[in-house]
Amino acid sequence: MSGRQRRDTLRALVAWSGELTQLTAGLAHGAILPESDAVVIRRQDVMNAIERFESGDATALELEEWAETVHTNEDIELDENDRSLVAQALFELSTPELFGDPADVARSLRRRLAAE
Repeated sequence: MSGRQRRDTLRALVAWSGELTQLTAGLAHGAILPESDAVVIRRQDVMNAIERFESGDATALELEEWAETVHTNEDIELDENDRSLVAQALFELSTPELFGDPADVARSLRRRLAAE
């Protein structure tokens, strides 16, 4: 996977535009991007993922996998303006066993993301 293909795949992953298994399949291979080419995840990206789950377009397990993949990928940086909020949201979504029912966590996060 070329650097451009990796960046495009990462952007699609952050936006969750496409099939999650296809988006994550190729990311295990290929070099890490230079820091200047890192993809940024923003508050709205997390909101979109939560909305995808709440609308039934994604399962709780898929939401967890998405959050874990985004949270642990070295080529994805957190938006500087919302770093702690986005980091907390990804942590809660990727570890539902610590925070309770995924639907409750999603609702709570949606409210916090919209309010701050």
